[in-house]
Amino acid sequence: MTTRTTLRRDLADIKQKVYSLGEKCIEVSDLYNSLIENYSSNLEERLNDITNEIKKDSKELNEQCFLVLTLQQPLIKDLRFVIGSLQIVLCLEKTSEQYLSTIQLISQISIIEHTLKEHLSAMSSKVKKKIKNALTHYLSLNSNSSE
Repeated sequence: MTTRTTLRRDLADIKQKVYSLGEKCIEVSDLYNSLIENYSSNLEERLNDITNEIKKDSKELNEQCFLVLTLQQPLIKDLRFVIGSLQIVLCLEKTSEQYLSTIQLISQISIIEHTLKEHLSAMSSKVKKKIKNALTHYLSLNSNSSE
């Protein structure tokens, strides 16, 4: 097995893990929307658990990307892919942290106007849609085309 084959396999693995991380962020967005609609401590707990999973997965992905950069001698296209993946991971982690940071306020949301709830829900839906679009574009990148 050549080093290029190992690199291709590692890049495909990074791509899959980034996509999985994005799916978890979409799940966070869904849970957040559910919390806005109807607060539940179980949903809050689940959101907290998924956010912790995202943190853990992000750390592992960062380490994997740096290993690829330091040990595999990637070409410039591969280098762009790995650095782009690192940036996406950072953004996904920040997004989930932002959701989590407002959780304390969500428990009090039942006392606000219905229209405000609808606006918050719409914003959360837009974030979810943007994450899905970004993941679709990310998956459409062909890391094998540099061969």
